[in-house]
Amino acid sequence: MDIGISLYPGCNNTFYENMELLKNAASLGYKMVFTSLQLPEVIKNRKTSGAEELFRLARELGLKVMADISPEARAFFGGEKITPDLLLNCGISAARFDFGATKKDIGTFAAAMPVSFNASTVTEKELRSFVGLVRGRTEILGLHNYYPRPHTGLSESFVRNKNALMQSFGIRCGAFLSCRTGRRGPLFEGLPTVEHFRDASPETAAKRLAQLGCDLLVISEEKPDLRDLKRLALAALPLCAEDAGTVAREVHIGRIRLHVELLSEDPLARKLVETCPAFTARRDAAEECIRLAEGRTVVKDAKIEPADDGTHPDIPGSQENGIIPRGAVTLDNDLYGRYKGELQIILKDMPADKRTNVIGRIWSKDERKLDNVPPGARIVLRTR
Repeated sequence: MDIGISLYPGCNNTFYENMELLKNAASLGYKMVFTSLQLPEVIKNRKTSGAEELFRLARELGLKVMADISPEARAFFGGEKITPDLLLNCGISAARFDFGATKKDIGTFAAAMPVSFNASTVTEKELRSFVGLVRGRTEILGLHNYYPRPHTGLSESFVRNKNALMQSFGIRCGAFLSCRTGRRGPLFEGLPTVEHFRDASPETAAKRLAQLGCDLLVISEEKPDLRDLKRLALAALPLCAEDAGTVAREVHIGRIRLHVELLSEDPLARKLVETCPAFTARRDAAEECIRLAEGRTVVKDAKIEPADDGTHPDIPGSQENGIIPRGAVTLDNDLYGRYKGELQIILKDMPADKRTNVIGRIWSKDERKLDNVPPGARIVLRTR
């Protein structure tokens, strides 16, 4: 999982504060710097902010600088046409196309540097055209927007689906996360990609964004606290971008593989899991569980004996706390009457119920996939 910071020369930070930010980020293993050349403050204060000196310093520290280069960014260069050489000469090493770029523009930049696009707005048709134009020439990245106004950020499902689309083309994707410290004006209310994480800690947002298929996480605030920089650096260490990409690709093709440990000796439960080639997540998705549509159909009139009180001794905390935990695979028994045979994968801990038998649990390495199962997806349960 790669991580980055944002740099806004000419806004509220002094030149020396921006220098310190770059040095701290480099020392903590950050890989990139995002900058926007179209902000009014950045354009107005270009000559006094030391922007180009900061970009060159970032390059010397081993940080890749990516800049938005929409038509409005020309004002940063005094109206001069933006070219790859112009960017490279001032320390910018990658270009992000937000809007207003032609195929010719993209092709020109792709011949000279890595390129990125707005992952939040790109369509599949545009993506196919973009990839056909650029692939094999340079590195491609999809980078989502950030949203300064509260309540306008993206939903988790929207980001997950966009990431899955990009992963299906083999494109890495990134998102912005906010911090509680050092927020950028003029609103000072956070700059997240996902609205739900506007006030979340960096480590909390990072874990969830990785589950949504993000390969790059960028702190969007102007002056994040050193503790927040360290928290994201530590959180990013165990997050495997390859795993995130696998999840996203599985989500996109609608066929998700989950390894399950069977905990029941009931022959019917074992037959149900081991012989069915794939299950279907119901389209009317529940909040607390994934309902597998085939359960009641396969079981039909077979007898399903209740298993004690609905807890399971082989699942830590189940009997002690009287719960069916997240990741458990359950089968409703005869006590549910005509509703018996309901087969579910639990998403949130729920009270144990003698009408529900715990027949297995999803392996911990696959638990991250549970929150990314879209309605109607095909689920393959593997027991080995």
